[in-house]
Amino acid sequence: AGKTEIHLQREDKIHIYSLTALRENYSVTINGEVNRPASFVFADNMRVQDLILLADGFKEGASRSRIEVSRRLSSNSTSDTTAYSIIQTIDLGSAKVEDLNFVLQPFDIVSVRKSPTYRTQISVSVEGEVLYPGNYKLVIGTNARDAKLTSAFQVK
Repeated sequence: AGKTEIHLQREDKIHIYSLTALRENYSVTINGEVNRPASFVFADNMRVQDLILLADGFKEGASRSRIEVSRRLSSNSTSDTTAYSIIQTIDLGSAKVEDLNFVLQPFDIVSVRKSPTYRTQISVSVEGEVLYPGNYKLVIGTNARDAKLTSAFQVK
């Protein structure tokens, strides 16, 4: 009842597809202050920490307290909305279990932000009729305008 028998004939072909072959490949993306920003194949129960390990860890200036996860919105509505994703902020520097065990979903985008207090060395180049031309590093509390590079500014 309700079943139709199909009789195979010579040179007929049958294709049996897996469930994953009939959908878009699931991936997750990580960008920002990680050593290898990229997209990776999604795995069930993948956590933010797992993705950071796949990206070869944090850069030195990464903020562990400001990691954002952007998630696609799925809607059955036919009307367009102004919201296209949900953003969750994760703090891996805290001991909150919900942050440490935050589970990713397919197509999530993880953005690791740079720490607002992280600074790299700033160099200035001194050239011309000075005793010691070359590159100098600025000291904390100075800027290029008032840098105290007295040894460089001694005239020959």
